[in-house]
Amino acid sequence: MNNRQRANGITAGIISIMLGITLLAIIFPYHFLGISLIVSASICLYFMFKTIRNTVKAHLDKEELSK
Repeated sequence: MNNRQRANGITAGIISIMLGITLLAIIFPYHFLGISLIVSASICLYFMFKTIRNTVKAHLDKEELSK
């Protein structure tokens, strides 16, 4: 399979997902909005956890090196 065929497959998959999300948003607007808020809040919490963890780790590493 060459790169053009792979790119076509990936693009078709992305467009299918986008169309499916749009269809769900049109058919179930309130459910879609609620699910979107829950998913986005979960993603934000993940990145906040990751940022805080990296900050604490950097601080502990820095403290360990200064000993």
